[in-house]
Amino acid sequence: LDNSTIFDGTWSARAGARGLVIMGGDNINDWIIVEDLSIWSFINGIDIQGRTIWSTFRRIFIVDALQAGFNCDSTRVVNHCIFELVSVKACGQHGMYFRQQGGGTAPTFQTLTFLNCNPEGNGLDVTASEVSGLHLENVEEAVIINLYAENNGVLSIDNKSAGLRIKGTYMYNPTIQGGYLVGSDYGLVIEGTTLRGGGISGTRIDYTSAYGISISANGGSEKFKLGENLVAGTGLGNYNLPNDGSGNFSFMSDTADPGVWVTPATTPTTLDVSNNAGFTFNVATAVLINSITRRMPGQHIYIYNLGAGTITIDASL
Repeated sequence: LDNSTIFDGTWSARAGARGLVIMGGDNINDWIIVEDLSIWSFINGIDIQGRTIWSTFRRIFIVDALQAGFNCDSTRVVNHCIFELVSVKACGQHGMYFRQQGGGTAPTFQTLTFLNCNPEGNGLDVTASEVSGLHLENVEEAVIINLYAENNGVLSIDNKSAGLRIKGTYMYNPTIQGGYLVGSDYGLVIEGTTLRGGGISGTRIDYTSAYGISISANGGSEKFKLGENLVAGTGLGNYNLPNDGSGNFSFMSDTADPGVWVTPATTPTTLDVSNNAGFTFNVATAVLINSITRRMPGQHIYIYNLGAGTITIDASL
């Protein structure tokens, strides 16, 4: 399918009608190529319900969908697909939404590639929750290159919108390169996921009302790397990252040193500074530091508490 426009004829999104549907059930919809397609005013512009493998969606423009513009919420296999130059704008909920419904027990979503996609200005339904420009849930592997996600969910009232959100059972080696995440509550959110490997590099994150990057995932044995990213203009801080209760960000790469971390830890006794230029706490209770490990001569460490609790560092250090 190429060089086409799908339009409901009313210039208003019609509930129940979808622009292009890839059917569910036992249908096998492999090697699909959809190019140069505009879709206007449906509940979803594209809705993947069934299996599709080795398919390509390129130069797609979706606008004014009632829910997610590009929707893939399925129990079937969706593997080895490419989404390139997909632009989704002014939709009621997410820009691009991918969820494998069964978590880790159902057929997989594997090796999905997103190239130069542009979810922008989505989330016009103020009651929509966790609006994301690109939402990946229970997706096993993904490569995301040069994602431009702007002002998604700025009208939603739950204050949890994100340019890019990754969640679910587990995620192996997510690779995020380049792009611009701007204007939502968060730039990148990774939550509820066993995160194994991967990283983000070369990405500009700006004008977020909460954190630039927020990770509450569990770390696997392979570490997620924060590379050289430009994170600025954030409301609460650049980074909100988990730790082991002692201030150790053990799942991070040893080579990552992106700046100041923000952590909800209450009374850490040991700080591992191999990955971190600084620690910012936001707690009312006292913070007692008894040990600082893997520090280097001449290294500068910054420790702040935005809350009321005092910070005490053992004098022997």
